[in-house]
Amino acid sequence: MNMATRFAVYRALVGFTCQAPVFALYYLSQGLDFRGLMTLAVAFAAAKLCLDVPAGVVADRIGRRRALTARVAIEALSVAVLLDHHFLASALLAGAGCAFSSGAEAALVYERHGRDFQTVYRRAASWGFVSTAVAALVGGLLAPFSFELVYALRLAVLAAAVVVSSGFVEAGPRVNPPLPAAGPPRRGLLGV
Repeated sequence: MNMATRFAVYRALVGFTCQAPVFALYYLSQGLDFRGLMTLAVAFAAAKLCLDVPAGVVADRIGRRRALTARVAIEALSVAVLLDHHFLASALLAGAGCAFSSGAEAALVYERHGRDFQTVYRRAASWGFVSTAVAALVGGLLAPFSFELVYALRLAVLAAAVVVSSGFVEAGPRVNPPLPAAGPPRRGLLGV
């Protein structure tokens, strides 16, 4: 499978969020109220916000492929933790997982496809949007039978995403350029 298709499949798998249309109902069925739901939303957003830059640094150090694989693995862990009824830990893990993909996806595609970046990225985004729509239907149809079935399906899809992301090939070794040597101090705004 070529890189562009692999990335589109990855985005489709990550976008298959079958729990999205029913997660609030699941939490309410487990005894959470709306205040609890908002607390989880804040925890997710705080984790993503606080870890966005550090996750980008990690992706620069360990590579985009590993960062994206870590993203999917962390999200899978968040689903497993959620099924064990540790809702706050799950929300924090989900936010952390999202932080790992925020810049790594675009960087991976740009480094591999350069001038074709927009075409490849748009195509993958389209696959992701279609997948999200199908997942919403599937999640809505499965939820009346079992919320756990919906989350089990999400885990299975994330397992497939780990396999796909581990097959990404990066453009080549990144060499961090040395920092420029400090010159004489500037005296003013224009260096005068």
